[in-house]
Amino acid sequence: MQEVFTIRPSFVMPCMTGYTDDIEKAPFLRKWAVPYDALVYIFGRDANYWYRLENRFGRNSIVGATVKDANKLPKDLLADETCAEHSRSKHTRFNGDKAYLATTVGQDCVLGLSIALGADENSLTEAYGHFKTEAQNVSPDYTPETVNTDGWLSTCLA
Repeated sequence: MQEVFTIRPSFVMPCMTGYTDDIEKAPFLRKWAVPYDALVYIFGRDANYWYRLENRFGRNSIVGATVKDANKLPKDLLADETCAEHSRSKHTRFNGDKAYLATTVGQDCVLGLSIALGADENSLTEAYGHFKTEAQNVSPDYTPETVNTDGWLSTCLA
């Protein structure tokens, strides 16, 4: 049996913008709103470099990076809101506010994870919509056959 693997170095940032060891401390400082000009003073480059680097995080398609062949998109999905910190809780915090992580799983693989700032139908629809967009970028006519949820009305409506 012949297998094909995609190899990418984990030490290179998206779009080859730098090495993770060289830039890792700057995003850490941005967590406390350290201004870009201060990053320039400490790490060099220019303010636009650090701004663009920060804005590239999370832009890669989880579905597109995981499923290369449209025929291998899962027919059956699981969708649920999870918490990053506590397994017994359905929410986490984002900038001090309660938030939910809309997770989409198929074929034993996490294919979508988006933050929802509310637990209502509109917020969850937007969050799960990120998976939908990424999946339809792989295959424009993709529609799963089943989506298993925990039965919570807002999740079902989304």
